[in-house]
Amino acid sequence: MDRLLPYAKWRKGQREIAETIYNTVRNRKILLLGYPTGAGKTIAALIGTYMAKSEKHKIFFLARTKNQVQAPLREISRIEERGTRISTVILQNKRDMCPLAIAKRLSYDEFLRYCDSLLKLGLCDYYLNLKKSESVLEIDYEPEPSKFVEKFSKLGLCPYEIAKMLVPKSEIVIGSYLYIFSKEIRYRLQSSTGLKLEDLVLIIDEAHNLPEVIADMQSIKLYKHQVKLAQREARKFLSGEFAEEILTSLSNMYSYILTLEKRSGGEDYLIDASELLSVMPGLSQLKKAVSIVERNMVESGILAPSNMARILELLKAVQSTAHGFILYSTSTPEGFVVKYQCVDPSIAAREVFSRVHAAVLMSGTLQPKDYIISMLALERGRVVEHRVHADFSKQVKLVVHSGISSRYVERSEENFRKIAKIIAILFEKFDNGVMLAVFPSYDFMKKVNAFLPSKTRLHTFIEREDTTLSQVEEFVRQRSKSLVFAAAWGKLIEGIELRNRLSLIKSVIVAGLPVPEPNLVNVKREELLTARFLDEEKAWRFTYIIPAVIRVLQAIGRAVRTERDKAFIAVLDRRLLENDAKSLVEIHGYRIKPVDSLRQILDEMASFW
Repeated sequence: MDRLLPYAKWRKGQREIAETIYNTVRNRKILLLGYPTGAGKTIAALIGTYMAKSEKHKIFFLARTKNQVQAPLREISRIEERGTRISTVILQNKRDMCPLAIAKRLSYDEFLRYCDSLLKLGLCDYYLNLKKSESVLEIDYEPEPSKFVEKFSKLGLCPYEIAKMLVPKSEIVIGSYLYIFSKEIRYRLQSSTGLKLEDLVLIIDEAHNLPEVIADMQSIKLYKHQVKLAQREARKFLSGEFAEEILTSLSNMYSYILTLEKRSGGEDYLIDASELLSVMPGLSQLKKAVSIVERNMVESGILAPSNMARILELLKAVQSTAHGFILYSTSTPEGFVVKYQCVDPSIAAREVFSRVHAAVLMSGTLQPKDYIISMLALERGRVVEHRVHADFSKQVKLVVHSGISSRYVERSEENFRKIAKIIAILFEKFDNGVMLAVFPSYDFMKKVNAFLPSKTRLHTFIEREDTTLSQVEEFVRQRSKSLVFAAAWGKLIEGIELRNRLSLIKSVIVAGLPVPEPNLVNVKREELLTARFLDEEKAWRFTYIIPAVIRVLQAIGRAVRTERDKAFIAVLDRRLLENDAKSLVEIHGYRIKPVDSLRQILDEMASFW
């Protein structure tokens, strides 16, 4: 291990992580790895797994986003600089790896249709050239995505197909969660590469996301307007009596969805599956219609996905009526939608974790062991837990206001006004840098913002659902001190990193514990967990409290990115002082100090800085 380490020395606790991972792989275990910021978990995970795996085993490093694949790639490159060659390949999505200029102008679904058409018609030279080149896999390459694509594009070869061909020859494969946890994508990859789950050692980065990501992968949604568009497709591409039959069914379906929209009154509404199926076209009839429509669309040069196919996808899912799913309708900014939503990711997760040789699930905000075991259906006897603790007391001061709560029954104009006043005064006393204010929802944030003084608003950036990180960076760059409003369940809390050597975020105000709403999905999940545990209290904690506290921990993590960062954290919700929430914060190394007034918060902030 010391020979592979590409740094002068191990960080505190880092070698212990590598050794624990080594033993995990050797003993066919599943490791839950919690670590503080700056623990150096990526290099430790790579060294530990690489040292432990046998020749037949392959390391599959799973990251949630494209940006997250860069960290393991950097560390592998550094190991190689020390003289150890590690064959590595990165699987990006097909469109990102396509050399054709048109690929970037198409949506992902449109591109897949376009690519499929070119292959069927034998019109893609990049693909055809693969058969002519006998020694294609002997070509030297760099796995860095842009260089990989550029190299094989210049050689006239399809980079995506080359990447797949390199999988059997690679010791480490890097890709998104989809490649392993989407059943359809996994089967496709396995059939083209011979990959076997039993031979894989998984490293799963940011594993706190995994239960929700798996649930979303299996969920299907159909918007009201897509049914209308499917009717247009039927009129344009179908003919005769068959067209009339399909149009009648689609008309009945559209009328039913309009009825649902009226019944629901803008709220989530539980749908009776048999009721929906009674107004949908028959399965064989719809399959035939989709086949005709899609063929005609391609021949007409229409690359957009067929809306008829979306209805077919929903029909197949609803007919299966699998355990752990809920069928409901809801109103969204994109329109009224019917959702077939997975609420129990354990079924799909079990397929993977019961078969892989070993796995490392790592995160700086990893949920408790019981939660992960339950949500991912892990075999308890195989699970090992290792949490690396650091002394955060000097880096982070965490105070919790015991006189405020953001519970639904306590939300009032007076409460919003009080929170706005606290934030404004704390910001006024705040020195240079960024103060991040995190809210339970966009709506809660909007109501607090209404009472923010105008002089504070001049320095305030407010996240919207389409906000990009570059917009925040631009705003912060133009001011010596800034107040950034973000929603706990929005994009910024997952990805914002504002730094100039050290973190620019010097303070985080959590304006209310971000407890998930008790919507139909969460109520159903709570019911399933209650039946599983025979414990209502535990089911409630898993559904609401643990996800809320994880969001608080992620907000804190936005400020503390290195061992030299310092941050003052104020949580304006007494519920974080309750045993379940408090203990979850403390197992991540933070110490909570209760306060009961704004004056106390100001005193604590002044003494900390």
